[in-house]
Amino acid sequence: MKINLVRPCAFCPGVERVVQKTKEIIADYKSAHIYLIGNIVHNDELCKQLLKNKNVKILENKNHDRLALVKSIKTNNNVIIFSAHGTDPRAVDFAVAKGWKVFDLTCPWVNRIFSKIRYAILHGYHVAYFGDKNHVEAIAAKGHGGNDLTIYKTKKDLKKVLDKPYVQVVAQTTMDQQEYIATQKWFTPPAIIKFADTICHSSRQRQENALEAKQYDLVFVISDPNSHNGQSLYQVLKARQKHVVFVDPQHIKLNKKILAKKKDCAIFTSSSVSQEQVDRFVKKLNKLI
Repeated sequence: MKINLVRPCAFCPGVERVVQKTKEIIADYKSAHIYLIGNIVHNDELCKQLLKNKNVKILENKNHDRLALVKSIKTNNNVIIFSAHGTDPRAVDFAVAKGWKVFDLTCPWVNRIFSKIRYAILHGYHVAYFGDKNHVEAIAAKGHGGNDLTIYKTKKDLKKVLDKPYVQVVAQTTMDQQEYIATQKWFTPPAIIKFADTICHSSRQRQENALEAKQYDLVFVISDPNSHNGQSLYQVLKARQKHVVFVDPQHIKLNKKILAKKKDCAIFTSSSVSQEQVDRFVKKLNKLI
């Protein structure tokens, strides 16, 4: 069976930057208390590796309340690292005011959205944000937009938005591109509507590649279960290909039966999967074919 690695594969440039920078910070501040405010990226295996450094702690809670997490810190000589997904600006301000060393590693693409949100609100627009209200990136966006931002996934969510005279529409970077485009018909005149293409290049390119998945006999998606872009990619593939297997890189389980009579396969990955994890899966797959 021929194995096709569909590119882009493994880390996107934004994730690569965050991971590398975090490792550098940990190496530079060995005597400090280092707090990661949330998992820096959605890769559980990677985060566990970072925790092998005894001075590193990951702070997380169910509702991703970054401000509450930062306020819970009681030590001195602290280094605070905010994750790639973005954060409530009040959490950053609190850490800075405490005199702690602060590294905001928000992905540049996510920061671009936050800038659009602030600019739109400054100019009298209400922001409609297409995203998952429980995702850390959407929660961070709400921190930037406050009451002038509404998170939506269904038309019902827009009940209080559609009567606004000016609306700026943006999307969480990891959402399904086709679903986002389809929501545009929900916004109608007389309101003045502006749509921004804010789904990140890496997520969009992987989803576009997935549209051609029918050409393969079998498709694998390697992703941490908590990765939103990985789950979005998986759903796009499932809609177009009957034989799709989701692979958690920490717990690789391959049944030889699914490989039977398959001439080729394609491997897609989320943007938070490392090349090492991809190589490990390919090695295991090669042993079975």
